[in-house]
Amino acid sequence: MGSGILSFQLVQNGFDNVIGIDTNVNAIIGANLECERLGYSDCVKIIHGDLFARCDVKADLIVFNPPWLIAKHELNEGIDKAIYYEKDLFTRFFGEASNHINKDGRIVIIFSNLADIVHRGEIHPIKNELDNYNRFKKELYLHKNVKASSKKTKRKNWRKNEKVELWVLIPNNSVN
Repeated sequence: MGSGILSFQLVQNGFDNVIGIDTNVNAIIGANLECERLGYSDCVKIIHGDLFARCDVKADLIVFNPPWLIAKHELNEGIDKAIYYEKDLFTRFFGEASNHINKDGRIVIIFSNLADIVHRGEIHPIKNELDNYNRFKKELYLHKNVKASSKKTKRKNWRKNEKVELWVLIPNNSVN
């Protein structure tokens, strides 16, 4: 859910029943305020919870914009959980998504190869799902280079090799 921007873009592109879920109370408050301001309260339902918490519907489309780096430390609330994910996040997501996606549905995931750049040898969680489980298969994969960091930054420039990824997965119907 985060700021709600992806939910709002779905509404602007014809979706009339969108559910957004986030663990961060501040994100929920901000997204609700923006939803009201935009007049989307009739078509966007915002839920505070983890992954598919308190969501009992099957969807035609699930959009997942997870954090891009695996946590090497204990996570605190707030921005920490927007940047870093716990080791089991993707395993839990794909397990729950398989119960919440319609037979002909799609999962769209926005991700990055940043973890592989920053922590060489990390297992790419989406590739891991596709290689080791039989729940989903890749329908589409797109990627785009990220613009270089500002020349003023004093941090190491990880961005020169970073790619933003867009994954579209479909249920492996032999499982459903």
